Formats: sequence, structure tokens, C-alpha cells
Amino acid sequence: MTAEVALIEPTGAEITAKHGAENLVVTVRERLALCAGDKLGLAPDLSKLHLFDAKTEKRLMPA
Repeated sequence: MTAEVALIEPTGAEITAKHGAENLVVTVRERLALCAGDKLGLAPDLSKLHLFDAKTEKRLMPA
């Protein structure tokens, strides 16, 4: 999956990106030399993925 970088937090730990119409917040362990508009390849570790309900903002628990 490829996303376009929209914003990088000054600490470098969080990147806000877009994948199509979806906004993503990506937490990274190391600093990446990225700028807004750069393409970012993502291969999420599904065992560490957290999903939230857009209306309630509560975490969705795996089945």
C-alpha cells in the first residue's frame, strides 16, 4: 500500500498521510527523511493494528 505524506510531527514519531480519500496516522520508531507530498510505502503489522469506530471513537476489538 502506498500513501502520500501530508504532515510530519516535529518529533518525527507520527506521520499523517493519505491513502485515496482516507487519512492515516502512522507511528514510526525511527526518523524518516520525508517531506509533505512524498510517497510512503506501508506494510502494516496486522497484529499491532488498532481500529477505532468513527462515531464513538472506541477501539474495535478483534473477533
